Amino acid sequence: MNETPEFVPLNEKDVSIYSSSPKILFEGFSEKEVSFYIDLILRVEKHRPIFAIIQETVYDWTIRDYIKTLEEEHRLFTGLKERT
Repeated sequence: MNETPEFVPLNEKDVSIYSSSPKILFEGFSEKEVSFYIDLILRVEKHRPIFAIIQETVYDWTIRDYIKTLEEEHRLFTGLKERT
């Protein structure tokens, strides 16, 4: 945890078409750091955010496409989770 993470704010247009679930994106963190921050956030948040680690394979994606994909994956995962 040597560097301060860079936060990129999104404008309202970029996020308004997606669900109101907050998204927390990690990039450049070790697995241990990600785990630490997720545990910390889950202790204080009332509603569970959608967590994602940005991989090199999506570096050329727009943030809009990436968030849309996260939303779709989240819906699939929570739908499957509710059925089991």
